[in-house]
Amino acid sequence: MYSSLFFGSYTTDASKLACLVAGYGGKIKSYHKAVEALRSAGYDVIAFEFSRSVLENGNPDDLLGLITKISKEAEDIGSRYQEILCCGVSLGAYIAFNIQRRIRKAKSGMYGTAGISVSHAIFTARIFSRVRKEFISSGYDEIALRNKWESIEILEDAGIDRSKSLVIVMGRLDRIVKYRTASKIMECWVSQGTRVRYFGLKNRVHAQTISWYKNNLSKLLLFSSSKSFNAQP
Repeated sequence: MYSSLFFGSYTTDASKLACLVAGYGGKIKSYHKAVEALRSAGYDVIAFEFSRSVLENGNPDDLLGLITKISKEAEDIGSRYQEILCCGVSLGAYIAFNIQRRIRKAKSGMYGTAGISVSHAIFTARIFSRVRKEFISSGYDEIALRNKWESIEILEDAGIDRSKSLVIVMGRLDRIVKYRTASKIMECWVSQGTRVRYFGLKNRVHAQTISWYKNNLSKLLLFSSSKSFNAQP
């Protein structure tokens, strides 16, 4: 259901690992510039791609199992590093965020087109019409699916450990991860103590925001190290 590739950093003795998860239907090879930015910043990189079948089969256990397996591989590899950075876009961001939730060393996350529950996206976004039909035929509506995925969902009351931090870039015209919906959830997280910074890119839809993330990860790395929560990359 998934595969991974390892890339060594450009430093002689890397103490940091980045876990990068491709988006839904995406391939690792299309993240070359993002991987290079991480390697240049001193990270070894473990990159993951996964099959569309994780949703297209209409079986909610597939996503739960995928997150468990990828988290286990990331944790095993990460055991020899001092810190772990989680990265990803779209469904890959959702998976990477759950890796960050589970692994103690994963203190930082850097995501694109993230911030809403996948169950909500499946039942509201036109692009998921086929997936939606499969889940409905399996007996799941949005509420039932959200309840099934309760342990992994991005919900208003499901932030992250205060010792960890997140940076999220969204597209203001994104019709899959809608900026207004996602920012409302992020504000709830902030009020609960989650350390999250997020910003929207003007006039960008979902695919354009993913492209920005792939090509500007070096800017996000600098932004994440900034102490100002009002700055933007």
